[in-house]
Amino acid sequence: MASVILLVSTYLSRFVSSQLAAKNTLVYTIQQEGEQLIQHGHYVLAYRLFVGLHDLLQRLDPQQSQQWQQQRDLQLCLRYQLICLHHLGKHQQALDLCNTVTKSNPTSTWYDIAADIYTKQLRFDEALVMVQRYSAHLLPDHSEPRWNEVRLQERILYEGIQQRQQREMAPLDDSTLLTLDSTPAPTDIATADKLDLVYRLPYDLVCSIFSRLPLNNLVTCAKVNRTWRRLIVSNPLFWQHLILYHKPLPNHIIDLYLSRLQCAPLLSLRIQNEQDVETVLATLCKSNCSQLDELECASLQCATKECWYLFRQVIISAGRALRILRLGSSNFKLDNIILLASESCAGLEILDLNDCFVSVGNYPSLVPTSPSLQPSDDSGFLQRLEHFGGLFSDTYIDSIALLPPLALRQLRLSGIHGLTATHLAAILLRCPDLIELTLENCMVNIIPVINILCYSCPRLEQLHYHRNNFGKLPITESSLSPIPSSSPRWQRRWQRFQSSLETTTETMTARNRQLASNIATDGATSTQHHYDHQNTPLSAPHSTTYSSYRNDKDRSFWKQLSLKQTRSLTDDLLHFILVDSYHTVEHLDLTGNTQLGDNCIYNMIQQGQGHQHHMGRRQWALSAMVECSFANCLKITELGLCSFVEHAPRLLRLDLSGLSGVTDVVLLSIALHCPSLSSLRLCHCRSITDSGIRCFIDKVQQLHTIGKPWLLQQVDLAHTNISLDSWTYLMCHIQQNGI
Repeated sequence: MASVILLVSTYLSRFVSSQLAAKNTLVYTIQQEGEQLIQHGHYVLAYRLFVGLHDLLQRLDPQQSQQWQQQRDLQLCLRYQLICLHHLGKHQQALDLCNTVTKSNPTSTWYDIAADIYTKQLRFDEALVMVQRYSAHLLPDHSEPRWNEVRLQERILYEGIQQRQQREMAPLDDSTLLTLDSTPAPTDIATADKLDLVYRLPYDLVCSIFSRLPLNNLVTCAKVNRTWRRLIVSNPLFWQHLILYHKPLPNHIIDLYLSRLQCAPLLSLRIQNEQDVETVLATLCKSNCSQLDELECASLQCATKECWYLFRQVIISAGRALRILRLGSSNFKLDNIILLASESCAGLEILDLNDCFVSVGNYPSLVPTSPSLQPSDDSGFLQRLEHFGGLFSDTYIDSIALLPPLALRQLRLSGIHGLTATHLAAILLRCPDLIELTLENCMVNIIPVINILCYSCPRLEQLHYHRNNFGKLPITESSLSPIPSSSPRWQRRWQRFQSSLETTTETMTARNRQLASNIATDGATSTQHHYDHQNTPLSAPHSTTYSSYRNDKDRSFWKQLSLKQTRSLTDDLLHFILVDSYHTVEHLDLTGNTQLGDNCIYNMIQQGQGHQHHMGRRQWALSAMVECSFANCLKITELGLCSFVEHAPRLLRLDLSGLSGVTDVVLLSIALHCPSLSSLRLCHCRSITDSGIRCFIDKVQQLHTIGKPWLLQQVDLAHTNISLDSWTYLMCHIQQNGI
């Protein structure tokens, strides 16, 4: 047994050491390539190379013993970037890089570099600040050469500042240009007041400037002089918007800030730290919250029931003025919050709730008598919603109609513990004006959500759904054998869906095979042929498919749809959701839906082109699509991807991570048909070869030379089989920070 353990440990140590050696060789080779580019004066290519290497090093996961080497390589990449920016004349961009680095790594080296850049631009004040910060990292040892050099640099900068002030303030008489008094005369108070911002600018403009400052900057400005402090403290308009973040503030400081309102109404309060919210709410109850527009408590931890009483009093005092409410609390209940918002906040438009429970009954004295969210007369209601086409009972609809409506336009529910389809239906059926719905870590399956949306939210345009993978709810099969539903909108959508499926995908499949063959054989010869080829419309679907567009005017089309890791989404179900919105959807995220295949793409193209043909247009099927993700949709093949990119020419961001169907042919099709693409993610796509990457870059560069703008800024090839030479070639030809 001991020998087996010894052999396994030896093998693991050799494997780890070989992996570390491969990473070190990769980094060292790219560094050598970049140094050669700098030596030959190719600063643009060198800058792109070192920016790409810096991003690559940040994604690597080094061992504990190799962290010091990774930090050294990161510092070296930044130094080379600054050298390239200096030679390219991008001084301000170099200063921004230095300032960014000093915030995360405040070492003396970066202060010294920034001081040199400021000095060359004759900006002595900023250079002096950097030198002083640099000297703070040195020991005051006069025998140290570097300490003496810093002192000399400070004296030179002081001299430059003094000479500049002399040139600006000296009179035109030549006899006085050489006089320089080493002891400045006492400053006249009246002259200093005339130079003050508060006295030189109009009062309305000064108030407008101070009112736009964050709270921490406003407090800092109050320490400048007595004039500024008197103006800031005495004006209640500057204290109507409070944002508390970073570390918690003492309670007496919060009371001081709220007391400066002087009976003026508080307009917004955002608490983004671990503040004692109960004390803040108690102070708010004594303040004027009649015009409170926004209230955010990101981490509302309440230990007593008194906190709910205080919170309820604040919400009631705000009333119709409250427009935005964001809460993160495990002590408040979803049912209580919804009931309080519906009865007291008629103007509430944005509701964001995190990490709370749905059970009712903790504060029974505060909850008026209302119909229960759980329909007691129908025990099979929840089971019917778990099947596609599940309908609502008349009793449940009547009970929801008795509840007050909600004026919400945006609703976000994240990590709601115990959430069921009935709870969700009780909320959505009361939101006729809802435009954006976000369900993160949702315990409800996607099929009940779709069933509910067929009855509710006619103006919904954005749906973001991410299922809780640790939930124990049943995964319902999404076979489209619906239960007959009484919803008119559901029936119209079902008729459109059935009519659109009458056109088979045989013609589409044959055409895609021919398309892939054409791209593989003569894709590098001409680009205009492919742009003309993609405009050839397919056979138009039956006219009955689109006859309901004129009648169904009370419904909005999808613009953003994100369905992540649903585990129940199939091609037909997705087609049912998007049956009439393919021409309007802009953002489509289908990450992690392993049951999706090529048919979902064929449905997009058929229905989208059919709508364009019905409207009398000759455009692409997915003309509005700007962002799409098929990451980890493992059943999508090369033919489907080629067909998709051919009909989505306005794509800006595309994620195809984890797909074995991403080949060199797909890359060439992307280069030909997506000229506006700026970000392409191909992680774990191991079917790509070096020749495919080089052909992709060459084709994009060729389109750039014929007049099209270069927009590609990111290509993520992590965990692929690309060689080192192709990595270097890619980094050198991807624009980084506009260079």
